[in-house]
Amino acid sequence: HTSGTTGKGLHITLSHECQQAEYAFRNLHLSWAGIYPGMKIAYLAGHPVANPLRTKPPFWAKDRINNSIYFSSQHISPQNMTSYLSCLNKFNPDAVIGYPSSIYLIALGLLESPIEVVRPKAVFISSETLLEYQKDTIENAFSCKVYNYYGNAERVGCIMECEYGNLHVQSEYSYIEFIKPDGSTASPGEIGEMVCTGFSNKAMPLIRYCIGDLAIPSNRICTCGRGGQIIDKLIGRIEDIIITPEGKHVGRLDHLFKDMLNVKEAQIVQDSIDLLTINIVKRNDFDSSDLKLLKQEARLRLGDKINLKFEFVDHLKKSPSGKLKFVISNVSSPFKKLKQPNFYELGEARIC
Repeated sequence: HTSGTTGKGLHITLSHECQQAEYAFRNLHLSWAGIYPGMKIAYLAGHPVANPLRTKPPFWAKDRINNSIYFSSQHISPQNMTSYLSCLNKFNPDAVIGYPSSIYLIALGLLESPIEVVRPKAVFISSETLLEYQKDTIENAFSCKVYNYYGNAERVGCIMECEYGNLHVQSEYSYIEFIKPDGSTASPGEIGEMVCTGFSNKAMPLIRYCIGDLAIPSNRICTCGRGGQIIDKLIGRIEDIIITPEGKHVGRLDHLFKDMLNVKEAQIVQDSIDLLTINIVKRNDFDSSDLKLLKQEARLRLGDKINLKFEFVDHLKKSPSGKLKFVISNVSSPFKKLKQPNFYELGEARIC
């Protein structure tokens, strides 16, 4: 089932063959970085491997058959960081896979710890929008490339980043259209909602399914030689877009924090068209000059008409699965008016 981050989850029936295809594509992506079945993989992706009330390690579980280890995303904290890093170093994975928000916190711990740093071949992230400051920190801490993977519970879209940093649509997996709010097709360089038709799930086919994610398509050809349309940028969920009083749609606000070394984590919440709340987890050296710079960067991107409210918190609230939404917008967007051409609901199926 989908996580229901937009307030409405969807239960999906998947065929056995569909699951086989899903893991085949994931293994294909791993192979782009030289990772193959049997090599050691560490996961930080919200798996419920430790009781939420647990206060002492282990906060992980080993899968000896697949030579993997699954870490809890819910227990990552300054108090538990030494335990995480010690276990991670002892396991010495060939690859690290998980949510960017979880791996980012481990990366911060690595940069601040005297413990010997692990050196995996690659880090693969998925399930959340990868923010630039997260990517920079992760690559610096692990001394390897971060590969972005886009997938979904509905199994209707697969986009994989290659070693040259380009995002490739996997056209054998599904057919993806990029649609503007007026229903027309987005041209290269324009933002469009992904409307997806999956190929592998015959148990519950989804045809022209509005997944709710935004992207910018491209007509470039990648140096790696692999096929599939190139995506210039994965914007994220429709709900990730901030709308200003002037009517501007602003995405990828992670650039606000690109040079903010004293901000540990941040989250942006918009409850009305004229008010934006920025929740910040400070690092020890955060001071008034950091706040002044942050306000300047926000005004540069959002204009002068929207009110800014800064809240300093000890931690940011995550979903039950351990995911962290960087932007939470409760303001209506034109993209939300895009009608679902074909859809399925449990108990009733409609086919156009």
